[in-house]
Order: sequence, then structure tokens, then C-alpha cells
Amino acid sequence: MQSNLQKVKPSAVIALTVLGILLVWSGLLWRQRIFFCDASHIAFRAINEQHLQIQQFRFGAFITQMVPVIGAKLGLPIKLILKAYSVSFNLFFFIVGLVLFFGFRAYKLLVVFAFYFLLVSTHSYFWPNNEIHQGMGYMFLLFGALLYTGSKTKNLFLPVLFMVLLGGTALFCHPLAIFPFVFLWVYLIIDKSEWPFSRNATILLSFVAVVLVGLKLYVSNKYAGYDMGLFHNAANKGNLKEVLNAFSSPMAQEIYRHTKTNYWQLPLVFLAGIFVLFRQRKYVLAGWTIMSSLAFFVCICLAFGGYLEFYSESEIMPGIILMSTPFVFSLLPSLK
Repeated sequence: MQSNLQKVKPSAVIALTVLGILLVWSGLLWRQRIFFCDASHIAFRAINEQHLQIQQFRFGAFITQMVPVIGAKLGLPIKLILKAYSVSFNLFFFIVGLVLFFGFRAYKLLVVFAFYFLLVSTHSYFWPNNEIHQGMGYMFLLFGALLYTGSKTKNLFLPVLFMVLLGGTALFCHPLAIFPFVFLWVYLIIDKSEWPFSRNATILLSFVAVVLVGLKLYVSNKYAGYDMGLFHNAANKGNLKEVLNAFSSPMAQEIYRHTKTNYWQLPLVFLAGIFVLFRQRKYVLAGWTIMSSLAFFVCICLAFGGYLEFYSESEIMPGIILMSTPFVFSLLPSLK
């Protein structure tokens, strides 16, 4: 396992460098990011009202929204506040990368985290305030913390605490966070090579995870109007005919079209990872990855009626985690 860790470390260095480059760009391209769509709306209200603008119970957004709020309270120049707001998103992601690399030595998770921002991202880079991105930051911190603490101690206090705080925050950032959260959880348990917890500890932590997912679904379906609409869209098309039609829906057609030009790396990464899983006879992992990816694709196509580049890319991006995990966890360590 230590040997595999060292094999992936160079890739993790590249991944951290990529996050650093995206951080620099966020400062250079602050106008294009903050004067566009939701970011300008959130910044305007945060500055004028001087308090957080949490929407749809996505309280994890505080990590970036506190920047314009504090800036307004301090009376800083508007240009400086807006530039800092643009930088705050990628600064958070870069800090997550630093913690994964230097703190938890979770090199594989760091590479998957970098893939999340690369393999489908074009227009979405200029729509930074979609809470799903912050949710993925909390989620990768969670899994890094779990794998690290689980390997250091048998005491479950910290793992349960991390699960509640980081897991709950990640899930409440966006309903789509459920897919990569559940996928990674099951993948690591099945894989066993990275999973440090005993059977009883896994059952306890899984129970906490199920409660958090259930709570997120309940709150979104009862009290969050926007999320409720997405759930209803998917539920109303939940029959077999609609599921099959999802593969030829307008959303699916646009994904296919963009894959030929902008997203072609993702299917290559996916197929390479699945190939290695079959070669290593990890059939259950391969099946779980394929099934999860198809389920995510169908749900996306059922919930969203059409394709809008900056918006749809952001909703697709959690699927990158599902499709790239076998490549990072199985193929990279096998390379000489």
C-alpha cells in the first residue's frame, strides 16, 4: 500500500499544481466570474445587507459568502471585495488540496478532486458559486479525514464527528452531492485496500451516512423549492419508458455533442478504469461504477429538461467522480 501511495504521489503533485493555477486564474478573471449570473446577485445582496445569503438550506456556502460580508463590514473597496470573492472559491479548493496532500496524504482523492475541475469544465469555471463545488470540497475533506483517522486509531469519536460535520455540510450543499458521496462510500468499502474500519465500525458509520442522506432528501423535498422541483421532475418520469427515453432526451443529446468536442477525455478515463478493474478481476467494483454512472446520467437527464453550458456543466461535474475513480485508484498505482 505504501508503494502504491508513492506511485500516485507525482500525480497528486500535478493535481495540486492544477488547483493552484485555477486559483491564480480566479484572481485574474474575477470580472468574468463575478459579473456573471448568480455570483453578482449574491455579492450584491451580501454587500448591501452585510449578512450571509444562504439559499435552499445550502449552508456550506458560508465558506465563500463570508468574504463579501466581512469586506462590506470593514468598508473595503468594492473592487477588492469582488476580486476576493472570486478568489475565495478556488482558495477553498486549494486549501482542501493542501490538506489532502500534506495532512492526510490522500493522494488518490486529491487526483480525483482535480479531475472534478478539469474533465467537464469549460463555461462552468465562470459560474463559481454553484454550491455543488463547495460540497465536493467538504466531501473530499471528509473522506481524507476518515481514511487518515481510521488508520491511526480505533476510536470512532472523530470519524463520527467528521461524518456529521463534513458529511452533513457536503450533502446539504446540493442534492447531487448524494451521488458521489454514496458512490465513494460504497466503492471504498468494496475495494477494502483503502478502507481502515472494522465491520462494526463500518456499520455504525454507514448508519450515520444513511441518516444524513435521508435528512437531506427530506429537507430538500419538503422545504427547498428549487430542489423540490428537480425531485418532482425526476419522480414524474420515473417509469421504465421515461428512463429509457432519457438516453435520447434533449439533455442527453447535448451531452453527447459536447463530449465529442469538450469532454472527450472523460469517457477515455472511464473506459481505461473499467478495463483495469476487469483485468484485476474486480468485477463488483466495475459493476458498481457502471451502474452508478448510468444512474447518475439518467437522473440528470430526467431532472433537467435542456442544456445550458455553464449551468449544465456544473450539474454534470459530480459524475466525473464516479467515472474517474477506478482510473485513479486502480490504474495509476499499477503504472511503473
